[in-house]
Order: sequence, then structure tokens, then C-alpha cells
Amino acid sequence: MRESLIRFLTPRSKREAIKLVALCTIVAIAATIVVDYPFVLALGAGLTMIFTSAVLIPLTLAPPMTWFVAEAARRKNEMKQELERLICIDPLSGALNRRGLAAFEQSVFREGGAKAALSAANRLCDSA
Repeated sequence: MRESLIRFLTPRSKREAIKLVALCTIVAIAATIVVDYPFVLALGAGLTMIFTSAVLIPLTLAPPMTWFVAEAARRKNEMKQELERLICIDPLSGALNRRGLAAFEQSVFREGGAKAALSAANRLCDSA
């Protein structure tokens, strides 16, 4: 549950960021209506007061604030992926370095065992 919530709150594309902005705006409007409604009833104000305070203010504030946070999270995720890629590649040759080869080895052993690792080693030797 927690992982899926964190996954939802860190958008990986602009489309996911737009969905997050829409959801947060709807939640902000609903929360403001719930909070403001008793006060508006107590004051005897009409529906215009509810519309002004409970809908207009969240519609003005929530989208830009949520978009800023969603874009920052998306850019952070992109930079993290790029950094993870750069950690495994030698900057001069573009080949895998020790860390990259170790990660490759682990993925091959995890997927297919020793036979797949031997096959992958043969492919690496043949391509060099």
C-alpha cells in the first residue's frame, strides 16, 4: 500500500503529473467544502460564499503548487536514473566499468543461472 502511494506521488511522465495535479485539486476542493460548509451555514451566507471560498481558492492555488512539486519529483527521478546509468559506464570508452559488469553479472545469474552467465561471458568476449 505504502509503495503504491509513493509510486503514485512520484510521477515518471508529464501525463502522470497531470493526473496528480487533477487529483490533488479535486481533493483540495472537497476538503475545503467540508471545512467551510459549517462556517458558511453558521454565518447564514449563501452558495456564492461556498463557491468563492471552497472552489475558487483551491482552483487557483492547488494546480500550480501541485504541478511544481510533481515536476520536481519527476526531474529528480530522471536525474536519479541518469546517475545510476552513469555510475555503471566508463566515461572515456562508454563500456561497462566494474560496477556495471557486476550489475550485469548479477542480472544474468538471477535470470538464467550459470549456463546463461557462461553464454553472456562468451558474447562479451566475442564482441570485444
